Amino acid sequence: MRELSIIDLTSGVHPIGNEDERIHILVKGEFYDFERQRHEFERCGHLFRTRSDSEVALHLYEECGAHCVQQLRGEFAFALWDETNQTLFAARDRFGIKPHFYDLPRQRALSGLGNQSLVCCRSTCALGPREFCQIGTGPQMSDRTLFDGVYQMPHGHYLTATTNGMRILRYWEFNYPTADGVEADTRGESAFVEELAAVLEEAVRLQRRRACGLLSQRRTRLVLRAWFCRAAFQLADPGVYAHVRAGRIR
Repeated sequence: MRELSIIDLTSGVHPIGNEDERIHILVKGEFYDFERQRHEFERCGHLFRTRSDSEVALHLYEECGAHCVQQLRGEFAFALWDETNQTLFAARDRFGIKPHFYDLPRQRALSGLGNQSLVCCRSTCALGPREFCQIGTGPQMSDRTLFDGVYQMPHGHYLTATTNGMRILRYWEFNYPTADGVEADTRGESAFVEELAAVLEEAVRLQRRRACGLLSQRRTRLVLRAWFCRAAFQLADPGVYAHVRAGRIR
């Protein structure tokens, strides 16, 4: 299996194994702030075979197990095989930007970063009548696909499968403030503006490493213009800012 490599075109071929080849990972997507995490792992003695951001998730799993997803930021879907513990571990990003599918043929768990990978593993493949009607006429359920027996992992969840069975658990969910909390917040408008600016500043800093991914997605014009404004500010490039103000970046 080979996935598109953007950062490490030479050695970033998937799947990627750890030092003793007992854990392998296949990733679709990207991890933000991976350089900082990589440097921390290298100081702790971990050996990296590639310069790919995907390898950071591999070493995070070595250190934290299933809790590694709490420290991953980005848009990703990945599947990891732990040979020592005979465990399949898979996860999907918080907002579900990258798809992740799974199947349970004959009491076995199959994980795929695209439903076509699971379809190719099955001797027969049939459209599910209920799934087809539900997707075509009503709101989509988080775990349904067009194919009978092929399920989609919900966003913000991870999957573990062993000889004892399979579990899908939530590791993240939206944390909306309560009405009482909003009323109790006495901050002024300037404080909210500063908080939004700080969040946007951090998002631009983390995603600037792979700006091509940002531009390729269907983002709103407002978000895209805001991204370029903050990037121009961070890079001290008034030329980019002038283009945004003139409406040339839309």
